[in-house]
Amino acid sequence: MSGTGRAATAGRWALVAVVLVLLVVPGRLLASAHDADDVLVPYSARQAAGQVPLGETWDVDAGVLAADVDLLQVVAVRPRVTVDTAEADITVRLCRPAAGSSATGCHSLSGVPPGGGVRLAPGSAELVVSVTPRRAGRVQIEGYDVTYLDDGHRGTEHAGRGLVLRAV
Repeated sequence: MSGTGRAATAGRWALVAVVLVLLVVPGRLLASAHDADDVLVPYSARQAAGQVPLGETWDVDAGVLAADVDLLQVVAVRPRVTVDTAEADITVRLCRPAAGSSATGCHSLSGVPPGGGVRLAPGSAELVVSVTPRRAGRVQIEGYDVTYLDDGHRGTEHAGRGLVLRAV
């Protein structure tokens, strides 16, 4: 290989290195800026426990709380179901107190309007899990993976409390 061929190859490698640095470093800096930016109170071993007849729905606060007073947009919630011998239907809804009323309005997460920021706290808004067992058995949920938007930052955290339900 001639000297100009080596120089051209070295120049190409230098260009690749510069492009990688320009693309990777800003993303890494942004990620590290939000690395310890917990928006939700972490999952705890606290549990809600109950018993319900077959076919009846048990609604309970999922125990997901914001770590601060900032508004955030809940994008998705995935319960961590570890046991479901009751073949239960499980849904999570976002519930907010109605303005000027003691009634609470609940919406499926897909029904929450885009940009609808909420504060997850008692009296403000809460995630409610509804469990309807289809046969006798047990349902156990060990928290929720909550995906949210917070001031333009998208994150997913394991939060809430456990749930143990016996269907009879």
